[in-house]
Amino acid sequence: MNASTNLVGFTFIVLTSLKAFHLGQSAFIDEMVAVSVTGFMLSTLLSFSSMRTTKKERGARYELLADYVFFGSLLMMFVVCMLLTIYD
Repeated sequence: MNASTNLVGFTFIVLTSLKAFHLGQSAFIDEMVAVSVTGFMLSTLLSFSSMRTTKKERGARYELLADYVFFGSLLMMFVVCMLLTIYD
């Protein structure tokens, strides 16, 4: 959960930088960053829910889903960084 919340802030910084410096002329990159932010936020909520639930099976399912969402968002941020490197 800690890494996910930190990456939410990081992706907001990336999104703000793209807008401020006009680095991302492509709306596709902006949307990928926005989806990553949403994924990191969802991962944080799922991880928190897994800690707060009283049912062990449900908690394990939430945590597994949080891991998958986190990894998908991390991969998306990797692709964004590669696109910015290639097209800049």
